Amino acid sequence: MQGNRLKGNAVTYITLITAYCDIDHIVKVVDLFDQMLASGCSPDASVYHRLISGLRKAGRMDAASNVLSKLKEAGFRPDIVCYNSLVRGFCKKNMVDKAYDIIKEMEEAGVKPDSVSYNSLIAYFCQNGNFGLAREAMEWMINEGHVPTIATYGALIHAYGSNGNIKEAMKLFNDMSLKENNLLEDAFRLMDAMIEHACKPDYITMEILTGWLSMVNLKN
Repeated sequence: MQGNRLKGNAVTYITLITAYCDIDHIVKVVDLFDQMLASGCSPDASVYHRLISGLRKAGRMDAASNVLSKLKEAGFRPDIVCYNSLVRGFCKKNMVDKAYDIIKEMEEAGVKPDSVSYNSLIAYFCQNGNFGLAREAMEWMINEGHVPTIATYGALIHAYGSNGNIKEAMKLFNDMSLKENNLLEDAFRLMDAMIEHACKPDYITMEILTGWLSMVNLKN
C-alpha cells in the first residue's frame, strides 16, 4: 500500500485492521494503524475501539492507553465498552490504580460505570485474596444502582471457596435470591462467568456447586 503501489484508502485499512484483530495479530494491526495515520486516512471510532481491545488482549496496556489518547484527540468520545476494556486490562496486569484512574475518567466524561466495570474490580480483588475490598466494590456497585450479576457472585464464591470459607460461599448462594425454576440454569451460567473472569473452578468450588445442585434436585 506504500511506495509505487496505490495508497490504501480508509475502507481498505479498516477492513485489514478488522481482519488482523480477529486473528489477534496485534503487531500487524499496530503497523496498519500507523500506516493509516501516516497516509492521511482518518480512522473512525470503531478502528480505535478495535485496536484498544486488541492491545488489551495482548496485555499491552501502555499502548492501549496511548490509542485512547489518540481517539480523544481525533474528537471521538470513548464508549462504555472501550473504557471497560481498559479497566479489565489494567486489573489483569495488576495495575488496579490505573483501573481506578480509568473509572474516574469515565465519570468525569459523563460515562457511568456499569456492572462490567465493577465486576472487573471485584474479580481482581478476589483473585488477590482482598475480600474486604471485593465486598466494598460490590457495595459501591449496589449503591450506584447496579444489581450484582452472576459474574459478581461467581468471583466471590470461587474466592471464598478456594480459601476454605465454605460458610461464606454458601451464604452468597443464598444472597443471590434466584427463582427456584431458574436455579439449574443459573448454576451453569455461574460456572461460565467464573471461567470468563479467569476464576477457574477448583474442587472446593465444584463441591459447593454439586451440593447446591443436589438441593435443587430435591426441590424438583
